[in-house]
Amino acid sequence: MQTHCGVLLIQPSRSLQTKLDTERADSLDELDSLLSAGPPQVVVFEPATLKKLSGYTKLLKEKAPSAKWVVLQNGFPAGPLIEWHNEGFLSQTAQSWLDPSLDLKVQNALEEVGAELQELKLVDLFNEQSLRL
Repeated sequence: MQTHCGVLLIQPSRSLQTKLDTERADSLDELDSLLSAGPPQVVVFEPATLKKLSGYTKLLKEKAPSAKWVVLQNGFPAGPLIEWHNEGFLSQTAQSWLDPSLDLKVQNALEEVGAELQELKLVDLFNEQSLRL
């Protein structure tokens, strides 16, 4: 599946300033439309502020299963974070949209995606060469 964008921000703070190339989705319908165009590599969102959080996470799991999540905690309970980590979605956490380390954490998540893609390519190459032997 082709990647549409590198980083997708879901309902970001209006005051957010980032040096990263991003797209934004301000509603569940916008998210669905963007994901239909292709999954992002990294998704950033603040669960405590999203109405219909389960709708957002369900859509992300279905249409962008390989995307890594950077979740802004901002008082959000740890239970779902642990679950998302165990499911392989959660890459990083930050405090809020104003966290000074947010860009770095998103960059780390992008590098994690790159490493996973590289590993998959190596496994495919190994399997292909094993068949030739």
